[in-house]
Amino acid sequence: HRRRLGARLSVQLDNTCGENKNLTVIAFLGWLVQNDIFVEAGFFCMMKGHTFSVLDQSFSTLIGRLRSFAVYTISRLVDIIALLLVKYNVIETREVHCVWDFRKWLEPNVNQFGGFATGQFGDGMHEFLVRKDGNGVVCILFRKSSQASNWLPEGDGYP
Repeated sequence: HRRRLGARLSVQLDNTCGENKNLTVIAFLGWLVQNDIFVEAGFFCMMKGHTFSVLDQSFSTLIGRLRSFAVYTISRLVDIIALLLVKYNVIETREVHCVWDFRKWLEPNVNQFGGFATGQFGDGMHEFLVRKDGNGVVCILFRKSSQASNWLPEGDGYP
């Protein structure tokens, strides 16, 4: 079965519990896997001090340079962002007219578990993977580092 978007979704995120490393993001990835949009979906939270990445460099440049423009409309803001990000090979910028409240939508169906962000694992896990087990149940695995540890828990993961 051919997948238009590929079999695996990989996302790179800042290591923030409030916006990125949380149950809503994990549940959304689980929904994508449950609905066969992807076979696997995962994200990697970058370590502290990762400002060498193109993502951080482009954002820092964008914020700094935006201060030198008078911006009175959303369409002007979108045009300026496109202009400033050309050197980072950004193909398109567009205004987002609607943002869904995924947390509210997913919350009734999320298994409440914790400890992956901080706590028992020190500064927390940095890599997360969601996939179906042999029975078709969506499960999550995580690890501190792709090079420093094995996936937890052992086996298929937490449903």
